[in-house]
Amino acid sequence: MFLHDVQRYVVVFFYFLYEHIKCVCIDGYIFDRGYLSDKSQSVCMQSALVAAAIIAAFVGCVHSILGEMLVFSKLRNFGVISGEGVFPLKPGSVRILWATWHLVSVFGWTFSAILLTIALDIGSVRLVVLNAIGVAFLVGCVLVLVATKGRHPGWFGLLIVGALIFISQTF
Repeated sequence: MFLHDVQRYVVVFFYFLYEHIKCVCIDGYIFDRGYLSDKSQSVCMQSALVAAAIIAAFVGCVHSILGEMLVFSKLRNFGVISGEGVFPLKPGSVRILWATWHLVSVFGWTFSAILLTIALDIGSVRLVVLNAIGVAFLVGCVLVLVATKGRHPGWFGLLIVGALIFISQTF
């Protein structure tokens, strides 16, 4: 039943996109529901990128929420992060799985921010992209560090990458 409702909402959402993004840009021309014109392609490009950014942010939210509801709620005894293992996984493996699961959502939100910045032509794209990627790596560092209580070395690699991105902006 739940999956059927999700499928219905996805169909409605894509119909909404079809109705509001009425053109496709090909080689500088706009193909608008059967008519070809030479209008500026930036309007279509920006609409498609804004839609992509919204969908990426939405998918990131749904990924984390459904992961918590359908996967990790069964593995959790108390607290945010499971301290119990589930055969054949040890407790440390479950915790790094939790961190990695949510890291995918964080990277999805990062790509969403980058797409939105490009679509809306906000400020310096280079600066926003570097900051978004740096923050994503630092958030990933915290996720892995907290989830594994510092036992998984991945947090250190994520920290170094995030720090180097911010250090690179000072030169």
